Amino acid sequence: HLKPLLESGTLGTKANSEIIIPHKTTCYNDHKEVKLDAIPMCTLRNFPHFIEHCIEWARAQFSELFEESAQGLNALLADREKYFEQVMKEGDATVQLEKLEVVKGLYDFVKGGVKFEDCVALAIEEFTKQYRDRIMALKNLF
Repeated sequence: HLKPLLESGTLGTKANSEIIIPHKTTCYNDHKEVKLDAIPMCTLRNFPHFIEHCIEWARAQFSELFEESAQGLNALLADREKYFEQVMKEGDATVQLEKLEVVKGLYDFVKGGVKFEDCVALAIEEFTKQYRDRIMALKNLF
């Protein structure tokens, strides 16, 4: 197509960029792929297509659903001021808001006591979000 290309990507805190100009720089296909141990977060979150991606995605989901949210709620209940100070140090406003929304959702869920039926309803809601809503959102994007 003989058009200039700016290729870039991220892998956690690492980033790369490359400028490719037809007939002036090496071709995009001339570069050797560097095999990395880590899986790019965008691949893991949106397009886990290798079995390793799917395993890592499931681990991350389990950790978010059953570890991080419970730890966040316990930290909030133990020391409210310290919890909010810690959240303010983490990431940008979007990350902070997401973390607070997860903990608020868990707090709202457990504050009146939890019955088995509530757990089933929560499981169905999470399943729907992961396997219907996210797929529909991706389908609409592409």
